[in-house]
Amino acid sequence: MATILCVDDDTIILAALQEILSSDHRVILTRTGGEALVIAERDPPDLMLLDIGLEDMDGFEVLDNIRQLYPSPQIPVIFITSNMDEERERDAFKHEASDFIRKPLMPIQLKARVLNQLTVFAAQKSLLDHEKYEIYRAMAQSTQHILNNFLNQMMLFELTANQIDQFPNDVKVLIKDVIQNSASKVEELTNIQEISADNIRKTVFPE
Repeated sequence: MATILCVDDDTIILAALQEILSSDHRVILTRTGGEALVIAERDPPDLMLLDIGLEDMDGFEVLDNIRQLYPSPQIPVIFITSNMDEERERDAFKHEASDFIRKPLMPIQLKARVLNQLTVFAAQKSLLDHEKYEIYRAMAQSTQHILNNFLNQMMLFELTANQIDQFPNDVKVLIKDVIQNSASKVEELTNIQEISADNIRKTVFPE
């Protein structure tokens, strides 16, 4: 269930948004931009419905702060306003608004616009999660390759040392202990990486 943060200083509008959206989504209501930013930082929404003309701060300012808090993927923000002329519409998209809806609210239109933005946002998050997983997997494989090469070189050194009669026995024992300890640590790291990769995979590719 997606979380939608609704910000409007008109309690009638908030009540309407609650009624229209609460059957399908988790809806959080607030009347001020300042409180909206506090809520968004504490509990990131999946979408914001934002009035431009708030009493405590401009809706564009709220949007700019949201974009700084969550630059990628961008939380969709739909402006709700009764005064959306061509100039204000340009300003809305200049501030990276996702969409806008004019008052009075029409339930069918509102639900359609919200669903559209939530679908896009979900796709962006999924793509970003996939990219993170692939980067982590590539880094883990590279690290494992480096460690394996290191162990191979150490074992080759041990083999060479054992073939040299003049090499002190205590040094040979020390080399063997170092290699065994290193191999143990590499195995531990490998297990940790496998567990981490599996957890990430389950998050990115839920069954």
